[in-house]
Amino acid sequence: MRLLQVCTVEQAQEQARTLLAPLLRWEKVPLADAAGRVLAQDVTAARDLPHFTRSMVDGYAVLSRDTAGAEENTPVFLRQVESIAMGQPARGTLVSGQCAAVPTGAMLPVGADAVVMMEYCDALADGTIVVGTSVAVGQHIVRAAEELAAGEVLLHRGVCLHAPRIGALCAAGVTEVPVFAPLRVSLFSTGDELVEPAVVPAVGQMRDVNTGMLRAELAASGMTLVRSATLRDDAARMRSVLAAALADSDLVVVSGGSSQGQKDATAQIFGEIAHPGVLVHGLALQPGKPTILASDVSTGTVLVGLPGHPVAALLVFRQVIGEAVRELTGQPLPWFCRAQLTENIANPHGRTVLQPVRLENATAVPVHGKSGLIVSLTRADGYFKLERDCEGKRAGDWVEVFPL
Repeated sequence: MRLLQVCTVEQAQEQARTLLAPLLRWEKVPLADAAGRVLAQDVTAARDLPHFTRSMVDGYAVLSRDTAGAEENTPVFLRQVESIAMGQPARGTLVSGQCAAVPTGAMLPVGADAVVMMEYCDALADGTIVVGTSVAVGQHIVRAAEELAAGEVLLHRGVCLHAPRIGALCAAGVTEVPVFAPLRVSLFSTGDELVEPAVVPAVGQMRDVNTGMLRAELAASGMTLVRSATLRDDAARMRSVLAAALADSDLVVVSGGSSQGQKDATAQIFGEIAHPGVLVHGLALQPGKPTILASDVSTGTVLVGLPGHPVAALLVFRQVIGEAVRELTGQPLPWFCRAQLTENIANPHGRTVLQPVRLENATAVPVHGKSGLIVSLTRADGYFKLERDCEGKRAGDWVEVFPL
């Protein structure tokens, strides 16, 4: 059995970026279908947002200087010259000594630079408004173009379209958006021991965890699942199924069979069905050493061999494929928080280590579990990274915790 010739995580990420870059496409979709998609181009405002100055409260539009010194016991008196209806333009221009009634969201008349809330005013029968408080310039109003001026970038390439951003696009009148087309993925788990989750496993068997877990990861990453299957350790059958998947997949992902055991044939099969074939076999990563990257130039498909152990499979996919896609699409770095370790963590092997932790207030409590035990990962809130040139961290050291 030959040893894996490992490369660094950074080298694998660079290789993944090179392979995936030609596969990225973009498309225009209706805004109603864009939630969760990633913008492929900047979106600019076609007009000012908002496009008129409006009131934030129910009250009276005024010239703020007319209210100087006004108090409950020493009010000022203004003459109401207009009552502005919602959805209608203001008709007149206010001059000193005048005011106009405005509901929340209504347009301010020309000349007005503030609004006095209704609660501080009394209306007399002759149209006089008694104002019992002063307001400053700009108080209780939103000016035209205060949020965005025409021609300014509303949303930048690489942002994910969540609810507030969809709302901003609605406000700007955007009905279609350019978004990255989802990568098409064929997903396979391999192993004679695997049975479907609905099956009660016999002695020596185990339920297939990776297919369901990675299917969820693909959906969260905005990728489209073309097909998925659990395959036995039958090289001829695997070769046939994987070769067929090259025709309509951007990514062919296989979990299991990526190491150097007697039945670990993934790398060999990748080499037989794809050209130039295997480019990476082995990562200086814990967990995740038995990882494969391969390519087929005729179809443009990228082939990924993940470790069979669930924790390793998930973290490797995120670190290599997920990170490459994030960078290529211009998405921001994922959020992280800083926390203090509660115990020493060593890194004696010179690999990059991904250590799951549970967050308790401002501390990071390591969650220990072997990479084949997925339930341990459900007890973690995130993980921190020990770089390969770091010998370890001590209790009390601050670490950057990324979410799981």
